[in-house]
Amino acid sequence: MADEHEPPTSPPDAYERQYMDGDRAVLRARQRQPRWVPATALAVMLLALAASWPSLAWMWAHRGAPGVTVMLLALGSWFAINNVALLLALLTDHITRMVLTPSHLHVHRGLWTDEIALESISAVSVESSRWWRPKHTLRGALLRRERSYLTPGVERALCLEWRDAKGRAKKTWIQFEAAGAFASRIEALTAKTTGVRVSQMPSARADDEAGARPSYAEQLRSEVLRATRGGE
Repeated sequence: MADEHEPPTSPPDAYERQYMDGDRAVLRARQRQPRWVPATALAVMLLALAASWPSLAWMWAHRGAPGVTVMLLALGSWFAINNVALLLALLTDHITRMVLTPSHLHVHRGLWTDEIALESISAVSVESSRWWRPKHTLRGALLRRERSYLTPGVERALCLEWRDAKGRAKKTWIQFEAAGAFASRIEALTAKTTGVRVSQMPSARADDEAGARPSYAEQLRSEVLRATRGGE
């Protein structure tokens, strides 16, 4: 399967070498979040601070009143925890890293990681995908059986069906531009031993089927020729 988005050929960085077996990589890719994503998160944090500030200031001014100190501590703690979590997300969740080695596919994004053994993969496909309509189900996510690495602006996802070390069936979607190149390489690495095959995107299958069917003009010509021969 050819892909117009080829992964970078630069050497792996220190993080990929230490945590993702980058020195053994046969294929690597990094998909960054659009700049508006962290900008939106920062704007939300500032709006929350602006909305909470009058209440915090009032509570601080009346901190000696019964119950106000408890309310101040509760609201201040809630605000601090949420903003620290948001800052950590801004610092760590801005890039998805994929490293494919001869034996594993490593996927890292912030605090989320997957290390998928190629021999455990049962199916690979490249699917059309939108970040506001995740492929995973709520039940699958809660049971940690399904996971989506979403990236706004990317309309294709590498879909993997696999089993973990305990034999549990899992499904992972990774939105990144080089999904087709990774699917082809995974097929090449696993086809001889596991029989994994790459499924085309639905649109690609439809185009192939449309190309295989005769056009209306060809059908009309065949009907005319058949009728002419029948008359003879």
